[in-house]
Amino acid sequence: MKKKVLCVILAFLMVTVPVSGCSMSSGTAKSASAVRQVTPTGAKWDLTKVFADSGAFDAAREEIETVLLPEYTETAKHTDTAKGVLAWLKCYDKVNAAINKIIKYATGYYLDGSNSEAVAQNGVANRLQQKFTVATAIAEEALSKKDPLYFEELLSDADLAPWYRQIENIRDNIPHLLTEKQASLVQPSVQAMSDLTMLSDTLLNTDLKYRTFKDANGKEVKGNYANNKTAGVSGDRDLRQHAYNAFFDSLSDYKNTFAANYNAFVGLNENMAKIQGYQSSLDEAMQNYGLTTDDFFAFLDATQNYTDLEARYNALRKKILGLKELDSWDLNAPLCKTPDTTYTLAEAQALMEKAFAPLGNKYLEYLDRAFNENWIDADPGENKTTGAFTQLGYGMDPLILTNYNGSYASVSALAHELGHAINSCMINDAQQSSYNANINLIYAEVTSTTNELLLVRYMEEHAKSEQEKLYYLFYELDLFRANYLSGIYRSAFESDMHQLVQNGKTLTADTLCSAYMASQEKFSPGVTAADNSGMAWAYVTQFYQPYYSCAYSFAIAGSCTAVQGVSDGAGTKNYLDFLSAGNSMNLHDTFALLGAKPGAADYSQPLYDRYSEILDTAEKLSQ
Repeated sequence: MKKKVLCVILAFLMVTVPVSGCSMSSGTAKSASAVRQVTPTGAKWDLTKVFADSGAFDAAREEIETVLLPEYTETAKHTDTAKGVLAWLKCYDKVNAAINKIIKYATGYYLDGSNSEAVAQNGVANRLQQKFTVATAIAEEALSKKDPLYFEELLSDADLAPWYRQIENIRDNIPHLLTEKQASLVQPSVQAMSDLTMLSDTLLNTDLKYRTFKDANGKEVKGNYANNKTAGVSGDRDLRQHAYNAFFDSLSDYKNTFAANYNAFVGLNENMAKIQGYQSSLDEAMQNYGLTTDDFFAFLDATQNYTDLEARYNALRKKILGLKELDSWDLNAPLCKTPDTTYTLAEAQALMEKAFAPLGNKYLEYLDRAFNENWIDADPGENKTTGAFTQLGYGMDPLILTNYNGSYASVSALAHELGHAINSCMINDAQQSSYNANINLIYAEVTSTTNELLLVRYMEEHAKSEQEKLYYLFYELDLFRANYLSGIYRSAFESDMHQLVQNGKTLTADTLCSAYMASQEKFSPGVTAADNSGMAWAYVTQFYQPYYSCAYSFAIAGSCTAVQGVSDGAGTKNYLDFLSAGNSMNLHDTFALLGAKPGAADYSQPLYDRYSEILDTAEKLSQ
């Protein structure tokens, strides 16, 4: 959600970031994503549907720079009347749609990062977005000087109804705007936060001298994150332990550097939040999500029932693996055999059509379009971005990038991205204002993880054997653990560390490691933590996007409520209304459509109930 800080500084640090899924990081399900040799799908984007060629792209860029942005800037000067505001907002939508086309075409950069023309086009897209952001911030700053009665007048004008949320947001963010002078004074701090984020990433991925271990083939390899992750799903416990220690001992070698970097970032972040009129960085993050700090702490306080379930899960994992103690390197070890089935893209579509059938014909029509109208670029490529993401934009069809390998995990990842894509289409159909397509992360992740849950429950119901059913049950548990558990203990740790800095304390390596281990032990009891496991905080890059992790916890809990309603049929229409709402309502009102209230004591109860139900079945099937 965009921060309404006048001007220039935050805008210049913006980049166009597609919506991406939360990768699974725990348990048996992850073993399904091992590389498989499958026939290429041939599914490719057709960017000529956006612009015929690079010449058309350049012509559109020139029109935006020489015609549309100047027109937008001019309309922003005439917002003294409701009629003038209407003209400005309509122009906002027109410019936004034009820039979205530029961004969509420039997404080709992710298909081939070595293509210099694509790299340049991606830079053009970012610069245009930055210019638009700056122009919008200046216009909103001018509106913020209006009398409160003026906003009441605007919010009672029927012609402005499609833009009420945008107007409300401008009004509500007035206390957090900076003057141009303030903005220029804090620019060095904003740049420093960006530099610290980059420094952490560079250290992890480039400069850190990793220790080594012998992989499954006896080859000496670096103990980096990727190799540790691969070894972590092996059935060889010694291999898992050696890989784990190589990775975390490597992080420990640089613990003081990581700690000093993060301590500096948190200090700057808390200071910036105060300058912008927030009580804390947590207050800022929750307001941007549409929540309150009370919602956040109530959400954490209600997790005791979950930790009891997590203790049961860890006990079951230990029993299945035949271990006396469950160690840190055992948490991703396979619990049962991965099904041998490999799915073509057409077979994946057929599975989804069955799993998503309860959502109705309109949803399935969008699903069909995704597979047949070049929304998906599926095959891995030498210079293609890894993972998966969806490029969204008001007034345009989505683009989904994935690296499909035929495994069930890749089918699930595609279902996740299709949730984002179809949600975007439904918002575009229902909402007149492009601002209402500017959704926040919690809402967005409900739409994607709901698809994953519908799909895996379909697979559970149609499993051909008890072992196959057990695999999918554990897969669903891993969805909960990757999204809910990780978000909870990371958010609790993050809140504690930010509070220490607010109280004038310094985050040393020992402080950070002890606190992270304590958070893991609190929320996932029954694991014998390795001495070096406390260093895990150092590779969580999300900590440089404060309170990002908690969005996934809030979202997966909301998804469980949504799936419960869809499964019994009573909540299907409400969920479809939720998908169409976008940012047209505040988060609490939007979630009320699902019958959910973030921050309420029972908000996560459907997740707890399902977790308990799965454990009951898994414990019986594992006997």
